[in-house]
Amino acid sequence: MSFARSWIILLALSAGSARAEGEALEAVAALEKAYAARPAPEIALGLASLYAAEGRCEAEIGAFRRFFDTCRGCAAADIAEERIERALFRCIADPKERLVARERFDLPASEGRAANPADASVREVSTLIAQALEIDQVRAGLLVLALESPRREELAFLNGLRAQAWEILASRPANAEQVHELLLQIRKIDGAAYDELLIFLADAESRSDAKALDAIRARAIGLIAAKSSTGTAARLGCQANLGGEPGYLTIDTRPWSRIYVNGEDRGVTPLARLRVVAGCTTVVAVEPDSGERRSLTVTVRPNLTAIVKLDIASGAQTLGYR
Repeated sequence: MSFARSWIILLALSAGSARAEGEALEAVAALEKAYAARPAPEIALGLASLYAAEGRCEAEIGAFRRFFDTCRGCAAADIAEERIERALFRCIADPKERLVARERFDLPASEGRAANPADASVREVSTLIAQALEIDQVRAGLLVLALESPRREELAFLNGLRAQAWEILASRPANAEQVHELLLQIRKIDGAAYDELLIFLADAESRSDAKALDAIRARAIGLIAAKSSTGTAARLGCQANLGGEPGYLTIDTRPWSRIYVNGEDRGVTPLARLRVVAGCTTVVAVEPDSGERRSLTVTVRPNLTAIVKLDIASGAQTLGYR
Protein backbone atom coordinates (compact mmCIF):
# COMPACT_ATOMS: atom_id res chain seq x y z
CA MET A 1 0.00 0.00 0.00
CA SER A 2 1.34 3.47 -0.89
CA PHE A 3 1.90 6.29 1.58
CA ALA A 4 -0.82 8.39 -0.11
CA ARG A 5 -3.23 5.45 0.02
CA SER A 6 -2.66 5.22 3.78
CA TRP A 7 -3.88 8.79 4.17
CA ILE A 8 -6.97 8.01 2.09
CA ILE A 9 -7.70 5.11 4.48
CA LEU A 10 -7.24 7.46 7.42
CA LEU A 11 -9.83 9.86 5.99
CA ALA A 12 -12.21 7.02 5.28
CA LEU A 13 -11.85 5.74 8.84
CA SER A 14 -12.86 9.11 10.17
CA ALA A 15 -15.95 8.92 7.96
CA GLY A 16 -16.80 5.47 9.29
CA SER A 17 -16.18 3.39 6.17
CA ALA A 18 -16.52 -0.35 6.88
CA ARG A 19 -14.22 -1.24 4.00
CA ALA A 20 -11.61 1.18 5.29
CA GLU A 21 -11.75 -0.44 8.69
CA GLY A 22 -10.86 -3.73 7.04
CA GLU A 23 -7.82 -2.13 5.46
CA ALA A 24 -6.70 -0.34 8.61
CA LEU A 25 -3.95 -2.82 9.47
CA GLU A 26 -2.47 -2.44 6.00
CA ALA A 27 -2.60 1.36 6.34
CA VAL A 28 -0.87 1.20 9.73
CA ALA A 29 1.88 -1.00 8.29
CA ALA A 30 2.44 1.45 5.43
CA LEU A 31 2.69 4.44 7.75
CA GLU A 32 4.97 2.55 10.17
CA LYS A 33 7.25 1.73 7.24
CA ALA A 34 7.20 5.38 6.12
CA TYR A 35 8.02 6.57 9.64
CA ALA A 36 10.93 4.13 9.91
CA ALA A 37 12.33 5.52 6.66
CA ARG A 38 11.69 9.17 7.57
CA PRO A 39 10.68 9.93 11.19
CA ALA A 40 8.44 12.92 10.45
CA PRO A 41 5.92 14.34 12.96
CA GLU A 42 3.06 14.36 10.46
CA ILE A 43 3.48 10.60 9.92
CA ALA A 44 3.42 9.96 13.68
CA LEU A 45 0.28 12.09 13.96
CA GLY A 46 -1.34 10.03 11.20
CA LEU A 47 -0.46 6.83 13.05
CA ALA A 48 -2.01 8.23 16.23
CA SER A 49 -5.24 8.88 14.32
CA LEU A 50 -5.32 5.37 12.89
CA TYR A 51 -4.67 3.77 16.28
CA ALA A 52 -7.37 5.98 17.84
CA ALA A 53 -9.87 4.87 15.21
CA GLU A 54 -9.06 1.24 16.05
CA GLY A 55 -9.36 1.88 19.79
CA ARG A 56 -5.73 0.88 20.40
CA CYS A 57 -4.96 3.28 23.25
CA GLU A 58 -1.44 2.12 24.08
CA ALA A 59 -0.34 2.28 20.44
CA GLU A 60 -2.03 5.69 20.02
CA ILE A 61 -0.19 7.16 23.00
CA GLY A 62 3.05 5.62 21.73
CA ALA A 63 2.53 7.35 18.38
CA PHE A 64 2.08 10.67 20.16
CA ARG A 65 5.37 10.07 21.99
CA ARG A 66 7.04 9.66 18.63
CA PHE A 67 5.36 12.82 17.39
CA PHE A 68 6.81 14.90 20.22
CA ASP A 69 10.20 13.26 19.75
CA THR A 70 10.33 14.66 16.20
CA CYS A 71 8.33 17.89 16.62
CA ARG A 72 10.06 20.92 18.06
CA GLY A 73 7.79 23.92 17.63
CA CYS A 74 6.27 22.50 14.44
CA ALA A 75 2.96 23.81 13.11
CA ALA A 76 0.91 20.84 14.33
CA ALA A 77 2.09 21.04 17.95
CA ASP A 78 -1.02 22.85 19.23
CA ILE A 79 -3.33 20.28 17.64
CA ALA A 80 -1.28 17.37 18.92
CA GLU A 81 -1.12 18.73 22.47
CA GLU A 82 -4.90 18.88 22.68
CA ARG A 83 -5.27 15.47 21.07
CA ILE A 84 -2.87 13.73 23.47
CA GLU A 85 -4.66 15.31 26.42
CA ARG A 86 -7.95 13.94 25.09
CA ALA A 87 -6.36 10.55 24.44
CA LEU A 88 -5.09 10.33 28.02
CA PHE A 89 -8.51 11.32 29.31
CA ARG A 90 -10.22 8.72 27.09
CA CYS A 91 -7.74 5.87 27.56
CA ILE A 92 -6.83 6.07 31.25
CA ALA A 93 -9.78 5.76 33.60
CA ASP A 94 -7.91 6.32 36.86
CA PRO A 95 -7.31 10.08 37.28
CA LYS A 96 -4.14 9.61 39.34
CA GLU A 97 -2.63 7.30 36.71
CA ARG A 98 -3.58 9.87 34.09
CA LEU A 99 -1.50 12.48 35.92
CA VAL A 100 1.49 10.14 36.02
CA ALA A 101 1.15 9.33 32.31
CA ARG A 102 0.93 13.00 31.40
CA GLU A 103 4.27 13.72 33.10
CA ARG A 104 6.00 11.41 30.61
CA PHE A 105 5.37 13.89 27.82
CA ASP A 106 7.65 16.86 27.28
CA LEU A 107 5.23 19.00 25.31
CA PRO A 108 7.11 21.57 23.24
CA ALA A 109 5.80 25.09 22.75
CA SER A 110 4.39 25.86 19.33
CA GLU A 111 5.30 28.98 17.39
CA GLY A 112 1.84 29.31 15.94
CA ARG A 113 -0.29 30.33 18.92
CA ALA A 114 -2.82 33.12 18.66
CA ALA A 115 -1.93 36.55 20.08
CA ASN A 116 -4.06 35.80 23.14
CA PRO A 117 -5.29 32.21 23.47
CA ALA A 118 -7.65 33.31 26.27
CA ASP A 119 -9.84 35.19 23.80
CA ALA A 120 -12.96 33.52 22.47
CA SER A 121 -13.21 32.35 18.86
CA VAL A 122 -16.33 32.12 16.73
CA ARG A 123 -15.97 28.34 16.69
CA GLU A 124 -15.69 28.10 20.49
CA VAL A 125 -18.68 30.39 21.04
CA SER A 126 -20.75 28.48 18.48
CA THR A 127 -20.02 25.21 20.29
CA LEU A 128 -20.95 26.66 23.68
CA ILE A 129 -24.16 28.18 22.35
CA ALA A 130 -25.16 24.84 20.80
CA GLN A 131 -24.73 23.22 24.22
CA ALA A 132 -26.60 26.07 25.91
CA LEU A 133 -29.58 25.61 23.55
CA GLU A 134 -30.21 22.25 25.21
CA ILE A 135 -30.70 24.04 28.53
CA ASP A 136 -32.40 27.35 27.69
CA GLN A 137 -33.64 27.81 24.13
CA VAL A 138 -34.83 31.37 24.72
CA ARG A 139 -31.65 32.85 26.17
CA ALA A 140 -29.34 30.79 23.97
CA GLY A 141 -31.49 31.60 20.94
CA LEU A 142 -30.75 35.30 21.48
CA LEU A 143 -27.04 34.46 21.52
CA VAL A 144 -27.43 32.67 18.18
CA LEU A 145 -28.86 35.87 16.67
CA ALA A 146 -26.11 37.97 18.26
CA LEU A 147 -23.42 35.71 16.82
CA GLU A 148 -24.73 36.46 13.32
CA SER A 149 -24.13 40.19 13.70
CA PRO A 150 -21.13 41.99 12.13
CA ARG A 151 -19.76 42.54 15.65
CA ARG A 152 -18.71 38.90 15.78
CA GLU A 153 -15.29 40.12 14.61
CA GLU A 154 -14.85 42.16 17.83
CA LEU A 155 -12.96 40.37 20.62
CA ALA A 156 -14.91 42.08 23.40
CA PHE A 157 -18.19 41.09 21.78
CA LEU A 158 -17.15 37.44 21.35
CA ASN A 159 -15.81 37.26 24.89
CA GLY A 160 -19.13 38.66 26.09
CA LEU A 161 -21.12 36.05 24.18
CA ARG A 162 -18.91 33.33 25.63
CA ALA A 163 -19.50 34.63 29.17
CA GLN A 164 -23.27 34.57 28.64
CA ALA A 165 -23.19 31.06 27.17
CA TRP A 166 -21.24 29.86 30.19
CA GLU A 167 -23.77 31.47 32.52
CA ILE A 168 -26.40 29.23 30.97
CA LEU A 169 -24.20 26.13 31.06
CA ALA A 170 -23.23 26.79 34.68
CA SER A 171 -26.87 26.42 35.71
CA ARG A 172 -26.36 22.67 35.36
CA PRO A 173 -23.87 20.55 37.33
CA ALA A 174 -20.40 20.26 35.82
CA ASN A 175 -18.99 16.98 34.54
CA ALA A 176 -15.39 15.86 34.27
CA GLU A 177 -15.27 16.02 30.47
CA GLN A 178 -16.59 19.59 30.42
CA VAL A 179 -14.06 20.68 33.04
CA HIS A 180 -11.24 18.92 31.18
CA GLU A 181 -12.06 20.88 28.00
CA LEU A 182 -11.79 24.11 30.00
CA LEU A 183 -8.44 23.03 31.41
CA LEU A 184 -7.11 22.50 27.89
CA GLN A 185 -7.71 26.24 27.39
CA ILE A 186 -6.12 27.07 30.75
CA ARG A 187 -3.04 25.09 29.71
CA LYS A 188 -2.38 27.56 26.88
CA ILE A 189 -2.58 30.65 29.08
CA ASP A 190 -1.40 29.68 32.56
CA GLY A 191 0.66 26.50 32.95
CA ALA A 192 0.86 26.72 36.75
CA ALA A 193 -2.89 27.10 37.13
CA TYR A 194 -3.41 24.21 34.71
CA ASP A 195 -1.18 21.89 36.74
CA GLU A 196 -2.95 22.87 39.96
CA LEU A 197 -6.47 22.49 38.56
CA LEU A 198 -5.58 19.19 36.90
CA ILE A 199 -4.68 17.77 40.31
CA PHE A 200 -7.92 19.14 41.77
CA LEU A 201 -9.86 17.55 38.90
CA ALA A 202 -8.22 14.17 39.47
CA ASP A 203 -9.09 14.37 43.16
CA ALA A 204 -12.70 15.41 42.47
CA GLU A 205 -13.12 12.56 39.98
CA SER A 206 -11.70 9.98 42.36
CA ARG A 207 -14.14 11.09 45.06
CA SER A 208 -17.08 11.63 42.64
CA ASP A 209 -17.37 15.10 44.19
CA ALA A 210 -19.93 17.06 42.16
CA LYS A 211 -19.50 20.24 44.23
CA ALA A 212 -15.74 20.21 43.66
CA LEU A 213 -16.28 19.85 39.90
CA ASP A 214 -18.59 22.88 39.96
CA ALA A 215 -15.98 24.88 41.86
CA ILE A 216 -13.18 23.91 39.44
CA ARG A 217 -15.38 24.84 36.48
CA ALA A 218 -16.19 28.23 38.01
CA ARG A 219 -12.54 28.95 38.66
CA ALA A 220 -11.49 27.88 35.16
CA ILE A 221 -14.14 30.08 33.52
CA GLY A 222 -13.04 33.02 35.64
CA LEU A 223 -9.36 32.51 34.87
CA ILE A 224 -9.97 32.39 31.13
CA ALA A 225 -12.11 35.53 31.26
CA ALA A 226 -9.57 37.37 33.41
CA LYS A 227 -6.74 36.52 30.97
CA SER A 228 -8.69 37.58 27.89
CA SER A 229 -7.96 40.83 26.05
CA THR A 230 -10.95 42.51 27.69
CA GLY A 231 -9.33 41.83 31.05
CA THR A 232 -12.45 40.65 32.91
CA ALA A 233 -15.41 38.35 32.51
CA ALA A 234 -16.67 40.52 29.66
CA ARG A 235 -20.38 40.77 28.94
CA LEU A 236 -22.40 42.70 26.36
CA GLY A 237 -22.88 46.26 27.51
CA CYS A 238 -19.77 46.22 29.77
CA GLN A 239 -16.76 48.36 29.02
CA ALA A 240 -13.25 46.99 29.26
CA ASN A 241 -11.04 48.51 31.96
CA LEU A 242 -7.92 48.86 29.85
CA GLY A 243 -6.09 50.77 32.59
CA GLY A 244 -6.62 47.97 35.09
CA GLU A 245 -7.98 50.33 37.75
CA PRO A 246 -9.02 48.65 41.00
CA GLY A 247 -12.49 48.46 42.50
CA TYR A 248 -14.02 46.72 45.48
CA LEU A 249 -16.76 44.20 46.06
CA THR A 250 -18.82 43.71 49.23
CA ILE A 251 -21.21 40.77 49.14
CA ASP A 252 -23.64 39.10 51.50
CA THR A 253 -25.97 36.19 50.75
CA ARG A 254 -28.89 34.44 52.37
CA PRO A 255 -28.12 31.76 53.45
CA TRP A 256 -24.35 32.09 53.78
CA SER A 257 -22.33 30.77 50.86
CA ARG A 258 -18.85 30.31 49.45
CA ILE A 259 -17.97 32.99 46.92
CA TYR A 260 -15.91 32.62 43.74
CA VAL A 261 -14.91 35.88 42.03
CA ASN A 262 -13.69 35.39 38.45
CA GLY A 263 -13.14 31.76 39.36
CA GLU A 264 -11.08 32.44 42.50
CA ASP A 265 -12.28 31.22 45.89
CA ARG A 266 -12.57 34.37 48.06
CA GLY A 267 -14.08 32.79 51.16
CA VAL A 268 -17.54 32.68 52.74
CA THR A 269 -20.08 35.46 53.20
CA PRO A 270 -20.31 38.07 54.44
CA LEU A 271 -17.29 39.49 52.57
CA ALA A 272 -16.28 43.16 52.64
CA ARG A 273 -14.22 45.25 50.20
CA LEU A 274 -12.66 42.51 48.13
CA ARG A 275 -10.16 44.16 45.81
CA VAL A 276 -10.77 43.30 42.14
CA VAL A 277 -10.00 44.77 38.74
CA ALA A 278 -12.84 47.19 37.97
CA GLY A 279 -15.17 46.17 35.16
CA CYS A 280 -17.38 43.14 34.64
CA THR A 281 -16.84 40.63 37.41
CA THR A 282 -18.28 37.12 37.51
CA VAL A 283 -19.51 36.12 40.97
CA VAL A 284 -20.59 32.56 41.78
CA ALA A 285 -22.22 31.85 45.16
CA VAL A 286 -22.40 28.20 46.26
CA GLU A 287 -24.50 27.20 49.28
CA PRO A 288 -22.39 24.46 50.92
CA ASP A 289 -25.16 22.31 52.40
CA SER A 290 -27.43 21.97 49.38
CA GLY A 291 -24.90 22.76 46.65
CA GLU A 292 -27.33 25.30 45.17
CA ARG A 293 -25.52 27.99 43.22
CA ARG A 294 -26.16 31.39 41.73
CA SER A 295 -24.03 33.09 39.09
CA LEU A 296 -24.17 36.80 38.40
CA THR A 297 -22.14 39.45 36.61
CA VAL A 298 -21.43 42.57 38.67
CA THR A 299 -20.16 45.83 37.19
CA VAL A 300 -17.49 47.06 39.59
CA ARG A 301 -16.74 50.75 39.12
CA PRO A 302 -13.16 52.06 39.44
CA ASN A 303 -12.24 53.09 42.99
CA LEU A 304 -15.78 52.43 44.28
CA THR A 305 -17.26 49.57 46.28
CA ALA A 306 -20.02 47.53 44.65
CA ILE A 307 -22.38 46.24 47.37
CA VAL A 308 -24.27 43.08 46.46
CA LYS A 309 -27.00 41.35 48.45
CA LEU A 310 -28.21 38.02 47.08
CA ASP A 311 -30.94 35.57 48.05
CA ILE A 312 -29.69 32.22 46.74
CA ALA A 313 -33.06 30.46 46.82
CA SER A 314 -35.00 33.08 44.82
CA GLY A 315 -32.13 34.70 42.94
CA ALA A 316 -33.26 38.14 44.09
CA GLN A 317 -30.38 40.58 44.26
CA THR A 318 -29.64 44.25 44.92
CA LEU A 319 -26.63 46.28 43.81
CA GLY A 320 -25.44 49.60 45.14
CA TYR A 321 -22.24 51.66 45.21
CA ARG A 322 -20.40 53.84 47.68
